[in-house]
Amino acid sequence: GLSMDDYTKLISGDKYVLVDFSATWCQPCKRLAPILESIADKKKDKLVLQKLDADDNKDLVKQKGISGIPYLELYKDGKLVWKHEGFIEEDELLKETNL
Repeated sequence: GLSMDDYTKLISGDKYVLVDFSATWCQPCKRLAPILESIADKKKDKLVLQKLDADDNKDLVKQKGISGIPYLELYKDGKLVWKHEGFIEEDELLKETNL
């Protein structure tokens, strides 16, 4: 799994970074995956999608206090600008994040 230092490097950069904490067994995560990939493809000029398996990153999930998945965090210049727990439709995500 990633350490907090690794995570900090992952979320820094000049593009938006959308982090998706999910798991292979999670049905809402499976429903959300194609939506996130569609957004990442449409917004590839300004957005990077990072998928993290919650089971492979238990320590990081615990350190961040994540209690449910799917869990999304959006970063700009390494700063958290939006977060969401649970399934979300594409139009709602785009509206909430102004992407």
